[in-house]
Amino acid sequence: MGLVSDLVQIGIPARQAPFLGHTSALAGEDLTGTNQATAFPITETITLFSGGTAGTAFCAIMPSASTVPQTVYYIRNSSGITLRLFPAVGESLNVLAVNTQFDIADGRGLIVVKHAPTRWLVFGSAS
Repeated sequence: MGLVSDLVQIGIPARQAPFLGHTSALAGEDLTGTNQATAFPITETITLFSGGTAGTAFCAIMPSASTVPQTVYYIRNSSGITLRLFPAVGESLNVLAVNTQFDIADGRGLIVVKHAPTRWLVFGSAS
């Protein structure tokens, strides 16, 4: 699957391209905050986290499943610490309670798939 910008260049209308392709990749992002309100907002479909600070900056938050056209996000935690991934406020990850985080060990990659307007399913890797 190509990037949205590549799809537009070959003639796919800009309004449809986000449903078919990935937004641009974020590489080397730093985790932020300690909770859902202060977490780093994931805005691109491919994100690599390479920095963070245990105890003070270790969180990221998914966009609202009901407001984004993309259905699959790829997240890699190479920050050196455990990443705490939150759903958007009022939403959930897997079958966890609403607003509950999903912890991701360093060196792990995830595929996060939109399952419903308020739920993401998280699939992880061993390394």
